[in-house]
Amino acid sequence: GMSLIGKSGVMSRGGDATTTTSDKYEGPTGPQMLEYIRSYGIRLVVDDFHYITMPVQRALAQQFKEGARKGTTIVLVSITERSDQVIRANPDLRGRLLTIDIPFWTKDELRQIPQQGLKVLNVDAHIDVVELFTQESLGSPQVMQALCLEICRFWNLEEAYPTPRTMTCPPGAAQ
Repeated sequence: GMSLIGKSGVMSRGGDATTTTSDKYEGPTGPQMLEYIRSYGIRLVVDDFHYITMPVQRALAQQFKEGARKGTTIVLVSITERSDQVIRANPDLRGRLLTIDIPFWTKDELRQIPQQGLKVLNVDAHIDVVELFTQESLGSPQVMQALCLEICRFWNLEEAYPTPRTMTCPPGAAQ
């Protein structure tokens, strides 16, 4: 991917990708990229910030501090246990961040995913399927969606059935 501070990366200019493999990165600097993002009203979202190595986090946090000071909206997505890493990377950001904790979904909320989604596909999921998926999803809607996708793949369900069908758990799945 593209790096604001890295030595190499992929730049996209008007749909054309230019790959840089030299030791010297010659594309826009981090501040230039952040100014571009700000000037077009784009919000920068960095997912899985906690996976970035600490030296790179430090460099990014310094650039993000300046970009945010100039009005760039920057969202860092991280797991709750590591949400303070940006502060560790740059203590000057203390008091400048807003942490938003997203709670786990309730079982009732999770049940709506297969109930509503499979209804659109003309499938009535047996209660065992819904309950198994609710337990296995561990409060995560993303896991529930992945489970629903896998059951659709198992049943070769690529589009809505013309007539209603009932779906049961695959053999051995409810163990």
